[in-house]
Amino acid sequence: MTTNEGLQNAWLKALAILAWADGRLDPQEAKRLSVDAVSLGGIDVMKIEAFFDDVKQWSKDADAVAKALEPLKAETAEEGLPKLRRCYELAMSDGKEDPAELRVIEQIASCFLPKDKADKVLPWLRASRQAALLEAELLPKGIRPPTMKK
Repeated sequence: MTTNEGLQNAWLKALAILAWADGRLDPQEAKRLSVDAVSLGGIDVMKIEAFFDDVKQWSKDADAVAKALEPLKAETAEEGLPKLRRCYELAMSDGKEDPAELRVIEQIASCFLPKDKADKVLPWLRASRQAALLEAELLPKGIRPPTMKK
């Protein structure tokens, strides 16, 4: 497994750990996680349910979670923050902040950010999400600001 594949796998596990953090996998989370499992992790669609079950089994074990997140220490802030935003969107897919999910997000952030910066991640994620929601509300459908164009 290459370093890049290892990081992609670690991010996928981070997303799955986050999805199970509150003890259940909501339909919205399952849908988003399925898309990420295929696009990010390259997991075969037929194996997604087995992947969910595997993560559910060990996601409550703090040592197993720490081991799964270990490869994220190789990320820089520039690489990790956009992916952390993806994690927050997964956590917010049910429309509410869950304390268990927020703790996992902070744990993920602490893998690649120093403590003083990791402490600022949740306010940044909330502000980024709020800005995106307002932008979507203000702009006519189909128009994207220059920063969002690919």
